[in-house]
Amino acid sequence: MAQSVVYDGTGSSSGKVMDAEVYAKYQSDIQTRQAEIDKERAKADRLSGSGLFDLGSRLNQGYVDGRPDLKTAYDLYEAAAEKGEVRALSVMCTAYLLGLNRPVNAARAMTYCNKLDVKHPTLIFSVGYDYEYGLSGPKDETAALNEYAAAAQAGSGEAMNRIGLKILAQTDKASQARQWFRNAVRAGSVDAMVNLAKMTEAGQGGFKDPKEAVWLYTNAARLGHKGATDWLTQTQPVDPLHRNQLLAADGWLITQTFTDKNGKREQKFNFNIYESHFVKMAEKNDSEKTATLHCYITAEHVVDVCLTITERPIGHGLAPLLQQILTRPTTVASQDANDDPTAHSVFIFRYSLEAY
Repeated sequence: MAQSVVYDGTGSSSGKVMDAEVYAKYQSDIQTRQAEIDKERAKADRLSGSGLFDLGSRLNQGYVDGRPDLKTAYDLYEAAAEKGEVRALSVMCTAYLLGLNRPVNAARAMTYCNKLDVKHPTLIFSVGYDYEYGLSGPKDETAALNEYAAAAQAGSGEAMNRIGLKILAQTDKASQARQWFRNAVRAGSVDAMVNLAKMTEAGQGGFKDPKEAVWLYTNAARLGHKGATDWLTQTQPVDPLHRNQLLAADGWLITQTFTDKNGKREQKFNFNIYESHFVKMAEKNDSEKTATLHCYITAEHVVDVCLTITERPIGHGLAPLLQQILTRPTTVASQDANDDPTAHSVFIFRYSLEAY
């Protein structure tokens, strides 16, 4: 007997119905992963800060069944931060500053922010945030913007988001603001997902696409954004977007545009041209790295933005590298490998990198 379609809450689905045998295997895999997590949680008080953070990240990214366990994840993040784990300090600094899965508490946020290295992008962002809102002294918009610029240069998605908001407040700068939000989403800012969703929903600073907006709101809510959750609560439910297959027998149904001194040229997507980047990354660390991106395809068959859904381990650079590759102007065929239309759909890009 066929089972219902499995949905992981990311706003897209393959639409495939599992037969009884496949569904039983799916349920068995969930039970295995749950048992693995339960075993790790049982010894949480003996885990290192890194161990706590990595366990929290698996729960935050929906390791068991695709759906995040945000409460447990952030409790583990905070426990890791108390042990001085740098990635956890960054997460909790941002969580308490912006109210993501934690109440807004600037004082508590700074107990984590201020333990980060002076060059850490999250610390630099927090200094800008302090200047913008006058948390520890007088407000200083110029100083705030300077700190945000430095943090954005260092890779802070939250700083990119704040710059986008500053630009949006200016006349006739909406398209620039939208690009800042897009870049911030790629860098992991949940607030930027909502800001990009708002602009996409309204057609502000570019094309109007309600389907992409819902997809962005859905993923922001999945990660604990209250505003996105409220928006979805007030909106008529919609079916998940179609998840298509862009890898055909003769290669990817993707074309990228390259620009050099000779002008622009289009080339069929070939992952091998990026191999040297991954070789260097594999040599840096002895652990296997994996990342999964979900990318939205517009009505014009252009990849607008990709979301990092999973990255393990976090902080070793695989997801940002994949994001960088797909930031290049990228178009897809009008139909996928199964002859399904690609407009207003999502494709999944997964990559695993084994250590040398």
